[in-house]
This record gives sequence, structure tokens and C-alpha cells, in this order.
Amino acid sequence: MAVKLQAIHHDFEYARMTNNESQSDYLARLFALVNQMKMYGEELSNKRIVEKLLIGFSMMNKENH
Repeated sequence: MAVKLQAIHHDFEYARMTNNESQSDYLARLFALVNQMKMYGEELSNKRIVEKLLIGFSMMNKENH
């Protein structure tokens, strides 16, 4: 179980919005990871989730300019 949580945590930390991904698809993918992490007992603050969302969106905006 710890290995699975580590893999999900890794996916969450390195998740970025791709060029062909809509904002709603990115949100769905990110929240699926958050829900999986919580299912395994990981505690994520709302602040951390919002930071991740903002970072993901800002990275996409930088790539488009």
C-alpha cells in the first residue's frame, strides 16, 4: 500500500496540464489523484491543492506565450 501511495503522490507532484488537455480534464485528473491519496490516508491541505492547481495552470500559460 505504501508503494502505491508513493506512486500516486509522485503523479500528483509532477502533474502538469498538457497542451491538448482542457482545464476541466486537468482538474478531473488532479482531483482523482487527490481522492486516491486521501483514500490511502494521505492528508492534503486545501492550500496545497490550490497551490498545485495554480502552478499547473501557470506552467501551461508560460508554455503558450
